[in-house]
Amino acid sequence: MYTCTRSGCGETRTEAVAKLGHIRNADPVIENETEASENADGGYEKTVYCPRCGEELSRYSFRIPATGHAILAYGECGNYSGRLVWTFDAAGVLTISGEGCMKDYIEKQGALSATIIATEKPWHEFEAQIKTVEVMEGVKSISPYAFRGLPALEKAVIADSVSSVGEKFITDCPSLTELTVPATLGGLMVSKWGYPSSAGWLSNLPNLKYIFCTGSQEEWSANGWNLWSPLPKGVAIHYSATGHIWDDGVVTTAATTETEGVKTFTCTTCGAARTESIPKALAKLTVTAANVSSGIKLTWTQDANADGYYLVRKTGSGSYTTLKKITSNETVGYVDTTAESGLEYTYGVRSGRGTEKGSFTLKKIVCLAAVTPTLANGKTGMTVKWTKVEGADGYYVFRKSGSGSYTTLKKIESAETLTYTDKTAVSGTKYTYGVRAYKSTTKGAYTAKTMTRLAAITPMLTNAADGVSVKWTQVAGAEGYYIYRKAGTGSYSLVKKIGSGASVSYTDTAVKDSNGTKYTYYVRAYKGATKGAYTAKSIYRLTGVRITKLTNSAAKTMTVGWTDNANATGYQIQYAASSDFSGAKTVTLGSAELVSTAIAKLTKGNTYYVKVRAYRSVSDTNYYSSWSAAKSVKISK
Repeated sequence: MYTCTRSGCGETRTEAVAKLGHIRNADPVIENETEASENADGGYEKTVYCPRCGEELSRYSFRIPATGHAILAYGECGNYSGRLVWTFDAAGVLTISGEGCMKDYIEKQGALSATIIATEKPWHEFEAQIKTVEVMEGVKSISPYAFRGLPALEKAVIADSVSSVGEKFITDCPSLTELTVPATLGGLMVSKWGYPSSAGWLSNLPNLKYIFCTGSQEEWSANGWNLWSPLPKGVAIHYSATGHIWDDGVVTTAATTETEGVKTFTCTTCGAARTESIPKALAKLTVTAANVSSGIKLTWTQDANADGYYLVRKTGSGSYTTLKKITSNETVGYVDTTAESGLEYTYGVRSGRGTEKGSFTLKKIVCLAAVTPTLANGKTGMTVKWTKVEGADGYYVFRKSGSGSYTTLKKIESAETLTYTDKTAVSGTKYTYGVRAYKSTTKGAYTAKTMTRLAAITPMLTNAADGVSVKWTQVAGAEGYYIYRKAGTGSYSLVKKIGSGASVSYTDTAVKDSNGTKYTYYVRAYKGATKGAYTAKSIYRLTGVRITKLTNSAAKTMTVGWTDNANATGYQIQYAASSDFSGAKTVTLGSAELVSTAIAKLTKGNTYYVKVRAYRSVSDTNYYSSWSAAKSVKISK
């Protein structure tokens, strides 16, 4: 815009100013960079922005391919129009990938630029480590001297997309043995650089043995093969191939379970040979089958050459079905919890490795359910009981004392017999019992049970002055005793827990005044929670009588009188000439109404001691009260 400077005017006018345009030679910016891993491609984008306005002027993507190994280094190697990337990985592989032509790594010097000098390649620091060169599909040309002087290079693969290569791009590689090239290179290399093959890119490759041409012989010849002939001595060419054409191979060393085998393959084109190791053979397993508490347990020997195992099963004469696939060779056991007692099963176990499978080892067994016995102290010994096992022929009963070893007590040859009494068990000894079902030679599982043998008690009951006296024989191993009582046909109740194994008597004073009542008692020894067996005994409670009269009523005669007992059947009078009642005589009166009696034929001058008791007869059994207090009388008549 312009403004008039004349005084008082101030008029303005404008003119258009030409655009400055983008600055296109700015340095590119690296964006969206992703690191390549062993199994995933990486890459980045190169973007050019105008420094003046910030507009994006160009964007090119570069892919860094995954090679299956760690990428150690990468960079660009394309010319001005090519987007090529080189990578070097931990396996020694140099890979050229992308789209376009490779940058020329040369310098031309001298008159008419006739002298060509190689310049430093971007992968120069790895040249001594490169074992393989792979030029991928999409690359159109290879620079002169690109792969010259690689001492460790053994193999080079050039993709079909390469239509132009430079002078000596792959010479001076003393370890190179295999080269894969497209048929289009048959004459191009010669025509471009003007060198015959012996002086060009095939020179100084002393160990080259195999050329693999991706085209046919006709294509190869049509593209200038005649200019290459003859090949260097000892080089074999393979047409329409990217490698040797191997036959099916022959096993030259058979594998065993201890050593790997060898399989040899021969190239049908050139006769070259290669070998492959054959993995160690899968072992024939040793299998055992046994009944356990939760089913049938299979165990087998470990096969170090396997990666797992296959288990099959059939019932009776049926068909096999897969039971389990085990994916670890360290797992050498399996429990079939679906097996049913009484059924016969055949199991097969074999090793597996990938798709390879070993041979089955078969094992037949009848499933027999585990037995858990119940133990109880019986009157004549330790009673062992169990439930019936389907399919069993019988049972083995075995025992051990304390921490000793098991011994078989009895082989029971009937599946219907479900109890056994160990009459040899000694009171006070701790025993462990097991019961196993069997069918022929197959045995079932078992769960052992432990109990201390406590002998059975049969109490002795008598009427005492202050109640019923209960006595018993001491039981070896007992910590104490339980005394139970019932009245008539009622229920038992605990009368007393005696906390000493040495105490062997108890007087039940609670029934002192229950004259005429029938009581039944039993006594059980105990040790911890274990109780012994018992035999119950009954008694009629009879209160004692009292002597009310004792006189020398007549010559050599005494008369005895006593209080009556309404529940008595009769009375007994016992007398003797000594206070300890040695040599005593007993008179039994069978009538409850008689409460006095005269006893004659006594010796004059002697003193006699007398006591009386009541008795009750029930079902031919007499039950006696306690004796009365003794009294004495002197016979003076």
